[in-house]
Amino acid sequence: MESDIKNTAMNRLNKAVITIPNAIFFESIMEILALGKTAKFNLRGHSMRPFLHENDQIILISIDLQKLKRGQIALARYQNNYVLHRVVHIRENTVWLAGDGNVAQLEKIPVEDLIAGIQKVYRGKQEIHVTSRFQELKGLVWYYLRPIRYVVKKLFGTKL
Repeated sequence: MESDIKNTAMNRLNKAVITIPNAIFFESIMEILALGKTAKFNLRGHSMRPFLHENDQIILISIDLQKLKRGQIALARYQNNYVLHRVVHIRENTVWLAGDGNVAQLEKIPVEDLIAGIQKVYRGKQEIHVTSRFQELKGLVWYYLRPIRYVVKKLFGTKL
């Protein structure tokens, strides 16, 4: 989600929280993915609402650049940080990403800064489907509604 978010791991026995700097956390994720494995962690932040929520558990897989498409949610490096946002535009070797909860910010990155794609998402015990083509198109429609969402937010101060 947003790049300044700290990742936490909770010990279920004593509820202790360990804060890991993003750089170390995501380096570990990249090492796991490089071994051909999946990586699983709980999200922090709100930049992907309404489709992803804080504490949703996501399972990441290495991204297949040959199958990269608009609407897909991807983990990427952006300005020395990391974001988990939706691919909204692709041109040659450049990709534009946007958080579903953002009404203005857009990240422009080289394609080689894409790290992973989402394989599955769980909210509690329920699987949240975000990887089907229908869900990806729904996310793109939500993105293209940004101007309307911006006006509504300014007029009513609502969180969309």
